[in-house]
Amino acid sequence: MNGCGRDAVKSPCLFSKIILVAFMKTLLLSFWQFPQILLGGLISLWYRNRWEATGKYKGVRYMVIPDMRGGGLSLGDMIFVKKYLAEDKKLYDHEWGHTRQSLYLGWFYLPIIGLPSLVWAMIHKDEWEMRYHDFYTEKWADKLGGVER
Repeated sequence: MNGCGRDAVKSPCLFSKIILVAFMKTLLLSFWQFPQILLGGLISLWYRNRWEATGKYKGVRYMVIPDMRGGGLSLGDMIFVKKYLAEDKKLYDHEWGHTRQSLYLGWFYLPIIGLPSLVWAMIHKDEWEMRYHDFYTEKWADKLGGVER
């Protein structure tokens, strides 16, 4: 026997299968979200010497950046937050909602969510709370993140 017989639960075979499944899941998710992961990596490199804090929120990596433009940004499995908003749980929940959109939409995330959201934010920068969160990209992110406005 190769160790994967009737007692496979007690054998190294189960451990190997678990590792293989985890590896395949990571590989597939990385391909599925590749454009967002690539942009997130580039932004991380851009701000590499200016991070004030990093960590995880609901399993997603975040960075607090003092001189970042805007309030928050989500790309793949990364959240970027401006320093003065770093204590705002609603912002983290909202941005976490965007990470779920990225998981659902994959390569379609940037044209369906990212670009429209960016344009909407630029248009409504002076009416932030009043209009920004009424847009479909932001309403959906709020819903996925459990944010009530």
